[in-house]
Amino acid sequence: MFRVRVERFINKDIDTVFSAISDHEAYKQYRGVDTAVLLEAGKLDKNGLGALRKLGSGSIQMVERISHFEPPTRMCYHIEQSKPIFIDHSKGEITLQTEGDGTRVAWESHGYMKVPLVGALIDKLSEKRIASLFGAILKGVDERLNKPI
Repeated sequence: MFRVRVERFINKDIDTVFSAISDHEAYKQYRGVDTAVLLEAGKLDKNGLGALRKLGSGSIQMVERISHFEPPTRMCYHIEQSKPIFIDHSKGEITLQTEGDGTRVAWESHGYMKVPLVGALIDKLSEKRIASLFGAILKGVDERLNKPI
């Protein structure tokens, strides 16, 4: 099983940070993300509950559905499809909390890479890559929101 948790403080208010993190199509501007397409809009909010997004990093492609959307504090997603390796995804959650004048963001993902015999090894190797990707996205959000004018 892979278990990843990445945290970052972003020096912007929680509403602004939540809006940036939930804007899936903007992910393609962050390091490590090659594909970011909103396939289906959410029920009440374009990027909200029920939204289906396709994200890619290198050879890895995933289709994820937003399963919980509670602005500005929490968003959950579930990987429905992935390739070239099937991911049995049990948790995808981004939580935000006001901290002083800024926002503390925590991003968690848990699951299994479904590969016979070597799946557990791939899980462990993937943890570092997933953490790096989440960190790069949060860093990109931070830099975008705090870019000098």
